[in-house]
Amino acid sequence: MELILDPVLQKELQSEVDALTRSQTYLNIKLERAKLYFPIIERIFREENVPDDFKYLSIQESALIPDAVSTSNAVGFWQFKKEAALEVGLRLHDGVDERLNIVSSSRGAARYLKINNAFFDNWLYALLAYNTGRGGAEQFVDRKYFGAKKMHLDKRLHWYVKKYLAHKIAFEIALASYPNPDYYLYEYQSPSNKSIPEVARDFSVDEQELYAYNKWLKRERIPADKIYTMIIPLKGSPNAVAATEPVKEETASRRRRHIEEEDLSKFPQIEEFEGFDAYHVRINGRRGVLARNEQDNVASLALIGNIEPEKFREYNDLDEGGRVTKGQAYYLQPKRNKAKVHYHVLQPGEDLWTVSQKFGVKLSKLKQKNRIEDDEALKPGRVLWLRFIRPEHIPVEYRHVEAVAAKTSLSQKESAAFDKPAESLDRRESVEAKKPEKPAGIPVNNTASEPVELGKIEEPVLAQPEPVKEEITVKEETISSTAEMASQPSVEQNIQENNANDPIIHVVKQGETLYAISRLYGVPISQIQRLNGIDDNAGIQIGQELVIRESSQTRNADNSTRNNSKSYTYHKVSTGETLYQIARRYNVTIQQLLEWNQKTDFNIQIGEELRVSN
Repeated sequence: MELILDPVLQKELQSEVDALTRSQTYLNIKLERAKLYFPIIERIFREENVPDDFKYLSIQESALIPDAVSTSNAVGFWQFKKEAALEVGLRLHDGVDERLNIVSSSRGAARYLKINNAFFDNWLYALLAYNTGRGGAEQFVDRKYFGAKKMHLDKRLHWYVKKYLAHKIAFEIALASYPNPDYYLYEYQSPSNKSIPEVARDFSVDEQELYAYNKWLKRERIPADKIYTMIIPLKGSPNAVAATEPVKEETASRRRRHIEEEDLSKFPQIEEFEGFDAYHVRINGRRGVLARNEQDNVASLALIGNIEPEKFREYNDLDEGGRVTKGQAYYLQPKRNKAKVHYHVLQPGEDLWTVSQKFGVKLSKLKQKNRIEDDEALKPGRVLWLRFIRPEHIPVEYRHVEAVAAKTSLSQKESAAFDKPAESLDRRESVEAKKPEKPAGIPVNNTASEPVELGKIEEPVLAQPEPVKEEITVKEETISSTAEMASQPSVEQNIQENNANDPIIHVVKQGETLYAISRLYGVPISQIQRLNGIDDNAGIQIGQELVIRESSQTRNADNSTRNNSKSYTYHKVSTGETLYQIARRYNVTIQQLLEWNQKTDFNIQIGEELRVSN
């Protein structure tokens, strides 16, 4: 934006600039911090498509002091209060406060600015809303400047924006001639459960200095609930990789996408194992063996692996009375602490042990990741975390599963092949490495356009903030039984029984949830909420009549009434699309899409129909 300042405002800003630069000592301290932290902030703002000039706001907010705390209890580099921090996806718990992490908090600040700009379509007003909130900013804004690229400003400008402009002017000029420090900040994606002393030894840096640059970490060890970025002060200048390679973040909403893209029915995924016949397998990088017939037992399988029976039991989480089962894979070395996939939906007939064997994960680690007690009973449909520990603030999730026998070992065809003598088997035909295919999946809020390679953790650059929305989360006690869910009519039955022009009305039954109803009719939850005026915090009642689909006459009348005879087209959301992309396609603003569809956030779902004005 081009900002034209009148003479009176220029004079006020000059006084602010003079005050900021009066003490050379304090100015130099801030300049050195800016030289260190700005390369990180600049990279994140480029990825988030936020104006680079907003980096000066970090000096205004905290002087780039990581643990700065305001009188209103705002914390960190970008001075987030707890509620706002959670809104933009920052982690806050007893082990971590990401408001003090320059990488995470800068991305959060970028997303917060983008949320405001999506509403005002004016970066200056987005800046104002950073201080006052969107509601507070509305009393100071002029709607005629929504979408403006040029503004004339005078002394009536809000004090917060004046202060920002003074910081930009002062530090932009001063940084141009300030020398680079003799060290730089390296962004290190730290492994889970690694300690500060271990990282210090790995990089040969002072342990206390490492603590000083990573005050976001409240414990000695790095938690396993996501991949965190540590800041490592290193001598010299950053090399090309460290300076330009984006640091990928892993968020809860991003990780949940893997459950849609990984074909979990393919597991156990048997990998190529050179030098052995089909009797041997490798799952999750661990060597194992298949029980081929009823005569196989702990002793015979342990003998194949040249290990003691006690070790075999230990590796496979078997107690003294545990027996082997035909067609089941057993491990000849310890299973891993995490799987190659992120989630698994517990199927009928499965328990934690079968899941542990299926994915090659230690049973104790599986319990730890899901916060499960030894005597806890599990129901089919529960989403089990396989790579990371489920954070305390994310509730237990359930998904609908068919009431059929679970695939806990090899298929009948595969199992039958192992009844033959080992020497007659062709390993490559019987045990070929299987690559998971992308299933149709359940519609979820999905903003990534590129498929995710199995086992990789890559955070895409988001086109807009992606707050965690628990559309698939329900309380355990509200889940109807698997038999009840299986007895419900199919989506095809429900749709076919209604003429395409007729409305669909559903009467809520005991135990039903919005998620179950949306699956029943194959429509997004947001569509049911919109048609029935249900917000995210409201529930549904037994006997309540829900409009699932309007009649064509109602839709046409609604369009006419709402839009003063304006005509609408409807856009059906495809996989990977975002509001930003849809707005660009139809040459409209994101704010218009939000208003036309009565939305209060950026969440869209695959298959959702969005109104777009002609």
